Amino acid sequence: MSLTSKFVRNEFMLQRAIILMGFAACAVNSNASFAKDLYVAPGGNDGVAYASNSITSPWVTIDHGLYNLRTGDHLYVRGGTYRPRYPVWLKDDYTRQTKGGDPNEVMNAQSGTASAPVIIENYQNETVTIDLANIPAWVNLDAKSYWTFRGLTFINSMMVFKVGEDRASTDNTFENLTVTANRGGDNVGAIHLWGSNAEHTTIRGCTLRGPGQAVHANTNLIYVKGVNFLKILNNTLSDAPIGIYYKHRNDATAASQVDIEIAYNYVTNTGRASLEYNGSFSRIHNNIVGVGTAAMHFGDANGAAGADYNQIEHNTFLAGSIRYDSAIDSSDPFPGVVGNTAVDNIILQSVESLLYSSAPNTNVFGKNQYSSSTLIRSYSGIIRPSSDSIIGSPTFVGGASPTSIAGFQLAAGSLGENAATDGKDMGADVVGIMSGSTSTPAPPRPPSGVIVE
Repeated sequence: MSLTSKFVRNEFMLQRAIILMGFAACAVNSNASFAKDLYVAPGGNDGVAYASNSITSPWVTIDHGLYNLRTGDHLYVRGGTYRPRYPVWLKDDYTRQTKGGDPNEVMNAQSGTASAPVIIENYQNETVTIDLANIPAWVNLDAKSYWTFRGLTFINSMMVFKVGEDRASTDNTFENLTVTANRGGDNVGAIHLWGSNAEHTTIRGCTLRGPGQAVHANTNLIYVKGVNFLKILNNTLSDAPIGIYYKHRNDATAASQVDIEIAYNYVTNTGRASLEYNGSFSRIHNNIVGVGTAAMHFGDANGAAGADYNQIEHNTFLAGSIRYDSAIDSSDPFPGVVGNTAVDNIILQSVESLLYSSAPNTNVFGKNQYSSSTLIRSYSGIIRPSSDSIIGSPTFVGGASPTSIAGFQLAAGSLGENAATDGKDMGADVVGIMSGSTSTPAPPRPPSGVIVE
């Protein structure tokens, strides 16, 4: 073979290898490569093919868009009012006949990935209103991960999202949503998370309003069942019996197994509990419990007692306070409510710590600000404020009973100003709440000598 022939053959083989490598890369990244911007708008047409969808040729229903989203797609919803007729079931084995879904839809939706999430949001600053008067729950997000819902407004709702009811649906985000419910029910909340199937969920920057108090006592705004990895940040929660209902404990027996943060939330008008909580090894900080609101309640059994080794710091309790229950469950690795630490909080109402139990108390009340030295109520009065606690009411810029987040800022010269253990103001970081801060304190750790067998 001549040198020229060898050169031509080698050049051909090199080009062939490059082409094959290109095909392989396309196969690996096919979903993300073909991700596109999609649109829904009043006056659109669900008969438009996926490939033909554009801002000038949109679909007409959000439901149809959800059933057809692929990895990395971005669904923009144009302004207007939408009235879904059927619940949306996003499982791979879509069973619309038995679940009440739309008989005209086919489930083609895919999960996103960390680098190519699926995003559903309002287009630019247009107002999208979704009226859920016709259905009890809108989106059942099963077997779909890395989905984000953003910037949508819901009215006349019962439940909006149910996540992981049957199959794993992790790493999903719900942010900047506005929900106003007009119905309640047992374990009913705007966002409903089912155990380990719904882990790594973030709920951030939402305004969630319930149907008031004349509903089932378990009606809530966010329902969580034993999730280990969860962020509930910068939300405004109001007008339901329960703000956040964490029912059944998580399965962590050490802080390294869990990452739960409930922070920078503003809670008002929750008559049963601002936080009904069975989770353990959580960081609960910089929340404001405002007017018309009951205590953060830790340890009601709810089928599986927990509520241990939580770090409760820099919260402002105007109406509600902290209540540690004495419930014990036989399967609880830490029987009773134990090892919680409360520090740098402003607490203006009575605290209860194992009030009806003579069990040893291992919950720590560090430096807090109380309106009275007698606000901690315990069995036979055995617990007292720590010696470095501050006794006396703060002066808020919004008066004695603020009705806005900004009103909870401590006035200049107020008792508790710059007096926390970290040199900051006692109570919640009001500026952080308003600015959307998500900074976190160091995670809690159990005391030495705790052994789980």
